[in-house]
Amino acid sequence: MGQVSIPQFIIIDDDYINNILCREYILLAFPEADVQSFTSAPAGLDYIDAQDNTRDESDIMLFLDINMPVMSGWELLERLMLLPDKLKQKVVVYMLTSSVDRDDLQIAEKIPFISGLIEKPLSIPELKKIFPGMINLA
Repeated sequence: MGQVSIPQFIIIDDDYINNILCREYILLAFPEADVQSFTSAPAGLDYIDAQDNTRDESDIMLFLDINMPVMSGWELLERLMLLPDKLKQKVVVYMLTSSVDRDDLQIAEKIPFISGLIEKPLSIPELKKIFPGMINLA
């Protein structure tokens, strides 16, 4: 049986503490994971844009905060849609929010690029929903 590829994880959230929590939960579930975090949406977008498409075939799992200064998560998504298709197709987006706003839910449902909306903080149960059968933590 082939080994399941663990995606690269990118967290973009202006809340440094939330980034630490996300990182720790991801590493608890996937100790070998490559996890990058950014408190600046433009810096995170630049990092994604700079990814070498030939690096490997794994997906990029992006946990993206909705409300951030300078560039919101929605604005980052608009710019992400301008990236080359080969890179864009590797990115799986989960929006992070501190409160599930009805308007945010409606917007997220209309954008097929978004795989889901997660109320902060990210947790092991949420990771289990995203990666069923891959996480054996209680």
